[in-house]
Amino acid sequence: MASSRRRISMTPAFSELLLEGPSSAIEHLRSLYISRGSSILDPQDELVLVISQLSPHFCVRELGLDGDRASIADAMTLLRGEVWRACISCELLILLLEMTNDSLFSAQPQAWIVHVLTCLGGLLSALYLCAELQRQTNAEPGHPLPDQQQLEGMFALFHPTWQNLWAHIDDFLDPRCDVVGSPGLVLGLLVSISGDMQYLCGTVYMHMVASTEAKMRVLLDVDYIPVILFAWTHATLRGGSGNFKLRRVPALMQKYRNSVDEFNDSLALTDGSDVTKVSVSDKFDKAIFHIGSPQVVEAFRLVLDTKDWMVDEYLVEHLQELSVLLSPTLSHCSPLREAFWARPMTDALWAACKREQDHMAHLAHEANWRVHQTWCKLCCDLLG
Repeated sequence: MASSRRRISMTPAFSELLLEGPSSAIEHLRSLYISRGSSILDPQDELVLVISQLSPHFCVRELGLDGDRASIADAMTLLRGEVWRACISCELLILLLEMTNDSLFSAQPQAWIVHVLTCLGGLLSALYLCAELQRQTNAEPGHPLPDQQQLEGMFALFHPTWQNLWAHIDDFLDPRCDVVGSPGLVLGLLVSISGDMQYLCGTVYMHMVASTEAKMRVLLDVDYIPVILFAWTHATLRGGSGNFKLRRVPALMQKYRNSVDEFNDSLALTDGSDVTKVSVSDKFDKAIFHIGSPQVVEAFRLVLDTKDWMVDEYLVEHLQELSVLLSPTLSHCSPLREAFWARPMTDALWAACKREQDHMAHLAHEANWRVHQTWCKLCCDLLG
């Protein structure tokens, strides 16, 4: 009991240190992590309690948690604060990737998993926002960002970290209930961090972390897609996690296909390259084989049938993604098609069409008829 009381009493001190000297607080976290040993953490261990004090600073609205956890601020507030400066100068992003890359990560207490992923997701959400602002305004960032050395350190961790997540992906379905919302909360966070990292590395930082064809191929080989598709499917089958970033999943998958196509096209223009092309279907086939075709199709049926937000671009993106998955480009197109026709999608498509019509009637003259024509055609193609 004395040891437990000692550990609990340290967390207020860390919380105060984070406010008074955030760099010292992050270095204290790093020191605790390095000295932890290779074992399963006690939920009352100082390391777990310390990161639980850090996590709320990254629980921003842009993380997508909706009703799962109260957001204390937005990413812009985080970017303007001293904690953000400390995160960049102390390379917190690399430390969090190292934590996630630990082979025991998925076996740790659920509180540890949630707090690590929340910190990582909040950091990436802020970087995503910063990148979007730069893209829209062409202005220089007014906030410190990872430098070249830090980006290269991150690049070295991408492949092993997501390989580790994928190798232990079933562990994240464990319904351990020592935190509210698991496993749905964790699944939503996995989608959030994987999607944001894919976007940041595939666009904003691509020329900094993947300046050669060989490095770009490594980047495209990271298991973002299997993790995203697995987490989205199971979060959807469990009623969703309250994470609005789940709605972006079809767009993320199409973005990956576009990146692979662009890379393969560039290789075709290069003479004498030793770098091989990337198969656009490998990541999807791997994920669907593990998840199961019926589960993937059922997840699409559920979102089309039941989600109030499934209108306009969201509806088009989900219908387009389902059409692509059912096309002959995947090795698993046959079992996917069998699953599609085993439980007809007619009712779900009717519900989606009715919802879209009601939505357009409400918008009246502002309705987007191009979107209307697109989803009508996609529905006909799916049933044809």
